[in-house]
Amino acid sequence: MLAAQVGKNEATVSRWSSNKMQPSLDTHVRISELLDIDVKDLIVSNKV
Repeated sequence: MLAAQVGKNEATVSRWSSNKMQPSLDTHVRISELLDIDVKDLIVSNKV
């Protein structure tokens, strides 16, 4: 589970998912490592 892997509770991750709050840059980096993606893919908006 992502929450456990980044040391946060499930409610916090839920708030990230619903865009009610954002993780710190350090947490973004950790998530990108876990997902094996570039951290820019988590930070840069792809909205047009």
